[in-house]
Amino acid sequence: MVRKDNLLKSGSLGVGVTLAPPLIIEPLGSKKDYIVMGNKSVNLSTVTYALEEILKLPKDRVITVRVKAKEYLKIGYGYGLSAAITLGAAAINMVLNKDLMVSKGFKVSLNEAGKVAHISEIVNQTGYGDLMAEMHGGGLVVRVKEGGPGYGVVDKIPVSSSIKVITAHLKRPKHTKVMLNEMGRRGIELGLKYFNEFMKDPSIETFSRLAHDFSLETGLMTLEEDLKIKESLRDLLSSSGVLGYFIKKSLLVVVAEEQVVNDVTYALLKNFGHAYVFNLYFGSTYMVV
Repeated sequence: MVRKDNLLKSGSLGVGVTLAPPLIIEPLGSKKDYIVMGNKSVNLSTVTYALEEILKLPKDRVITVRVKAKEYLKIGYGYGLSAAITLGAAAINMVLNKDLMVSKGFKVSLNEAGKVAHISEIVNQTGYGDLMAEMHGGGLVVRVKEGGPGYGVVDKIPVSSSIKVITAHLKRPKHTKVMLNEMGRRGIELGLKYFNEFMKDPSIETFSRLAHDFSLETGLMTLEEDLKIKESLRDLLSSSGVLGYFIKKSLLVVVAEEQVVNDVTYALLKNFGHAYVFNLYFGSTYMVV
């Protein structure tokens, strides 16, 4: 993780997966709230900062956005929603206020909206890499150079469409800022260590194995949690169907082949009370006007 005076050059190296279906974010008109998700108003510091402090939109020019997503997708759990929603809100408000944006010196494009969202994520300490991965997509995405649009560089690792991701929510919501503070300098050093190890043999199998070890060594996953998950998946881990598991913030993530998805889902339902299955998303972010 690197933070520089030029926030667009700030960010982190890392590896992650992009999940389907993608969020759909659409304009809702001028309302009291900036974000509506489902039938509820949502407040995100990143969106407020992007619209008020970076774009400096007058209140009467702000366009409320509606986020279309599965109801079980929760902000703050580790899905990268804050970055995606901030990007969508910035893009919509820039497009629908194009004349005002141009008069302020902004270009209206996806990359420019991405720059706004990236800066807001860095300032609010809600993410140091999710945005670039989400903009480019690709299933298994590697951030090979830190930074936002125009500076950061991502690569995409080939992965089979038969790979599925199954998640369960742990009862311990944790803000990214808190997580980073808890890990401290050691977390950054371990992140670089595991990133370099991944780059020796970049694959979904390597990612799944190293993500487990990283979450355990950094304390994102406790030994007690590791034992519980291992016991839950005991019969499946001995087969080649489950590639691995790890914890990201408040999210248990299992990476598995399609043929064992039902078994993994049953195991998580039995031990955690719920389970959600995702395909990998190989597309990228786009805007339609």
